[in-house]
Amino acid sequence: MVSQGYAAKLAFDAVLPFDASSEPFEFISESLAMVQTHVNSQGIRGTRSRLADRTRIATEAITGNILMRPTVVEIDRLLPRIFGAATVAGVTDLSDSMIEFQVMVDRVAKVFTYAGCRIPRAVIQGTAGGPIEFSLDIEGETESIGNAGTFPSLTIDTGNMYVFSDLTLTLNSVATEVSSFALTIDNMLDTGRYMNSVTRAEIPAQDRQVTLTCEVPYTTTNVGLHDIAIAGISGSLAMNNGSSTYTYAFGNLKSPANSPVVGGKNELMLSLAFDVYKSGANNEVRVTKS
Repeated sequence: MVSQGYAAKLAFDAVLPFDASSEPFEFISESLAMVQTHVNSQGIRGTRSRLADRTRIATEAITGNILMRPTVVEIDRLLPRIFGAATVAGVTDLSDSMIEFQVMVDRVAKVFTYAGCRIPRAVIQGTAGGPIEFSLDIEGETESIGNAGTFPSLTIDTGNMYVFSDLTLTLNSVATEVSSFALTIDNMLDTGRYMNSVTRAEIPAQDRQVTLTCEVPYTTTNVGLHDIAIAGISGSLAMNNGSSTYTYAFGNLKSPANSPVVGGKNELMLSLAFDVYKSGANNEVRVTKS
């Protein structure tokens, strides 16, 4: 039987095994897979041929990406895993820890389970006229394969996704028109900690970098954005679908000077690339749901 992508399913869970309480997600695509490396002795033995007998498995890594256009329910499940801390009273803040979870993917002919997963890098992004997307890099420890039909019976959330017109960008206390944006949370995980094991012994976080890129019109209101002072500015992204609002509040935004250029007769735009920093008690980014 041909395995068609439309029949695939995906779910997260805090622990194994997956069951009726696991969290299903609609997704656009996924590339999560085990990447195995082999090592051969390559010794000298009177021939240029390498022997099959002297080959061993060296490492196994679980790595890939999941692309989603999530609903409110799905965003609530994702944010703690991206930020590293549970949501409390509608607020999700950055943490120095990371939340480990498990991923199950029903690929029709077989069902794959990935254990010990973390999100090293998440990009929340959108372009005018399109949906808001979550692009999640995933790193994990082990893969196991089950038979078709072993994916639990789960019901996908029926809420709707967010679109770009739901977005409000505020820079330096001024609501600003924007044609595209990408908010990146890079948790900088150590993906090479194998020690004396074929699989990763652990995937610890070592640093963090938060960036915001966006393209805004070069208007008399926005002229100062191409060369902001080194002290930086405040800012936020709010996404409101008419029932739920997620406000991403930034601690401090710094952007190297980047002058506008004239590429033709079309509208002049500013391409802004902000590094986002903690400022006082405010972490780089904090999300409040209302």
